[in-house]
Amino acid sequence: MNVAVVLAGGIGSRVGGDVPKQFLELEGRAVIEYSVDAFEQSEGIDEIALVIHPDWMDHMRVILRRNPWRKVRRLLPGGKERHLSSLHAIEAYAGESGITISSSLPTLSGSVRCVSSMLNPALFIALNIVSICQRRL
Repeated sequence: MNVAVVLAGGIGSRVGGDVPKQFLELEGRAVIEYSVDAFEQSEGIDEIALVIHPDWMDHMRVILRRNPWRKVRRLLPGGKERHLSSLHAIEAYAGESGITISSSLPTLSGSVRCVSSMLNPALFIALNIVSICQRRL
């Protein structure tokens, strides 16, 4: 089973504002919705897990209710640091054949390119192919 993990556990301290960047609205939708859409549409992804800051779990549940996603199966708490959020996901899927880890970046389509991690062939890192700048062109 191939699992996509969207790391969206930050609080947006570098961006500033009242809302973490993954929940900022872009063309009427939260940024995280574009990331989840890409994995939802990808034939190579069987399941999606979202790693969210504990203070923003309820907000994410509202977003989940308004979308028809079928692959989102787990909502995991983020850690104090990004690497701890990644570790929570890896521990939640111990024994799975492959996981894809992505930051919460919007993409244009469901195309997701994976490269094998040098540390563990069962661990994959997702690269969002289309940036928000390209999307607006």
